[in-house]
Amino acid sequence: MPADAMFDGIDHTLPAAHQELLRRLNHAAAGNCVSAAGVVLERVSRRDVPVTAVLTVSVSWATDVETRAGTGAVRAATFCRNAAELDATLTRELDAEVAAVETARRVAALIGTPERLFDGDEPFPALPSMRGPYYVHEPCRGCNGGGVRACTNPACRGGKVECALCGGKPRQDGDGRPLRCDGCGGTGVFRCTVCAGSGVVPCDECAGVGQFTHIHRPRLVAKPARGFALPSDVPEAVRATLDAVGYDGFATVAEVQPGTLRHSGTRLLYERAGTVPVLTLACACDGVAFEVEAVGPDAVVPAMPAFLDAVLAPLLARIEAASGAGAFGIAALSRVTGTIADAILAGRLPELDVLVAEHERCVSRAFAARAAAALQRIHRAAALRTARGFWQCAAGALAPVSLLVAAVDLPALLSGATAEEPAPLALRALWDVGVPAAAGLGAWLAAREWSGRAWRAAFGAGTAGPQEQGAWPVLVLGGAAVLHLGVMAAWHGGLATHRIEPGPEPVAIVGEPLPPPRALTPAERIAAAQRALARLGRYDGAIDGKLGEGTKSGLAGLAGLAEGMPDDPLDQAVALAADRVAVRVATPDRLVGPGWSNATRLRLTPDDQPRISEAFAAAAATPGVAREWTSGDGMRSGRITVTGRAEDTKGRQRPCVAFAHVVTTPAGRDAGVPARACRSAGRWLLEE
Repeated sequence: MPADAMFDGIDHTLPAAHQELLRRLNHAAAGNCVSAAGVVLERVSRRDVPVTAVLTVSVSWATDVETRAGTGAVRAATFCRNAAELDATLTRELDAEVAAVETARRVAALIGTPERLFDGDEPFPALPSMRGPYYVHEPCRGCNGGGVRACTNPACRGGKVECALCGGKPRQDGDGRPLRCDGCGGTGVFRCTVCAGSGVVPCDECAGVGQFTHIHRPRLVAKPARGFALPSDVPEAVRATLDAVGYDGFATVAEVQPGTLRHSGTRLLYERAGTVPVLTLACACDGVAFEVEAVGPDAVVPAMPAFLDAVLAPLLARIEAASGAGAFGIAALSRVTGTIADAILAGRLPELDVLVAEHERCVSRAFAARAAAALQRIHRAAALRTARGFWQCAAGALAPVSLLVAAVDLPALLSGATAEEPAPLALRALWDVGVPAAAGLGAWLAAREWSGRAWRAAFGAGTAGPQEQGAWPVLVLGGAAVLHLGVMAAWHGGLATHRIEPGPEPVAIVGEPLPPPRALTPAERIAAAQRALARLGRYDGAIDGKLGEGTKSGLAGLAGLAEGMPDDPLDQAVALAADRVAVRVATPDRLVGPGWSNATRLRLTPDDQPRISEAFAAAAATPGVAREWTSGDGMRSGRITVTGRAEDTKGRQRPCVAFAHVVTTPAGRDAGVPARACRSAGRWLLEE
């Protein structure tokens, strides 16, 4: 619009303040309206609103009270016989003084000119009264005018205190003769030390005087009250502007006249009349018409019109009907919704109050909140759709992991476990629990990365990835965990269990009788005995079938090792090596017994006992974890695994444990049998 406008049919130049108001409206519309013209000013109208600023000074009276002890007369003061007469005198004389014209003149003279009163913030001066002072005598309320009060000693009775030794009663000896009390001398009481035997003490409130003199000195009090006298049809913009600028800022929005003073009863009325110019700017933006009321020469606008709500309403409807990246693309068409969309995509909460202030409050906070809620809802729905697609794929990938863990016994393959010697518990737990857990963690991390990439591909590289995945991680990972537990329970009875079962028992095959064995030659018998002695560790020569000194010495060493052996020494060696009879070697301190082969028991030496005991103590401290030992010459070694606590079958309340002991000697690897050891006299011994 040109700088000139028609004001009530007269050409005027549009004031600079109102031109600035138009610039603010166009600033708010920039980036939010389709029209390149922005806000168009269609017409301007002016109205002068008569307003009177009123300062009411109410005059009243108050008294300053001085209290003196005693009943002395007060010079130049009016005496009142009691409080009722004092109140009546004050009310009669001071009310008359307050309502007097002379008092109004005195107050007006102290206040000064109306201009000073309107323009300054000086406090109202104090004004002494022309009446008084007044005084009255009153008795002390603590002692009722007597000056004394009852003794404050709770044990005092009329100045006498009962003796604590005799209780106030004379005492007698066994013959009925009176006894003299050391405390009271036989009187039963003694004089009170607080009141000196008088039974009363001076009143602490009046210091024993009994009377007070109250002197009332009156003074006049002026209390101001500021306000405005407005016509009944005053525009709301004028009312809001006056409330904002207040009484002191009245001259900034009105064309004021000199002030006047009136006296009414006990009040002084300072009045300053003026006219407040109100310019109504009729504008339009993208076909939306609205008006702005500018108050005063500075074009004060108490509340900017929220015309952008109507301008952007169709755009917000399109946003609410769209979904995904399309909704955010529509939001980018407007500065208001685009700012909100950018904040949401960046992972921040939109600062709606700042947004409203940046748009000159031409958009309401309710509209901005509605747009933010719609975009946040669309943002969350898009994030959930993205997460759903990945987690559905992840569910199909986690199921084979559970089946692979259940089907393959990798701990047994890595550790060479057997039915008698299971794989370490930690390795089994790592395979049965750790691998599925790692797969679930990998799926969760991959979900964040994949969904972030898909999100940035749809919404732009500068946007933050979606933080909302809904219940999909819980559903998929929880379902995978339940499936894994079910599969492991069905196949193996639980997690981290030993999966290798013992082999089948040998089955006797019934058929044609075998031919009788061929009788061995003497050389073959001697060679078999040499091999048996070598297994038992009693011969280290050549297997040549000759009965040499080494062979004879080894056979001689077998005497007395077992009961029920054959008479022939050659047959004895073969029987011991084949474990057809058990040697009578006592090795409970080495934690091997009849469950192990004769070759193993004969090869262990007393020097191995400390190493075996140390390994067993470590295994007992960490059940399920295998502990190893090695002999000093490196020819013998073993692995001990404590599997749990055991019962003391002898009823001696000893600590007992179940264990497995795999011993390796030059004769081979001997797993023995699961056994039990009990602690006795500070040593772990095998219970045979």
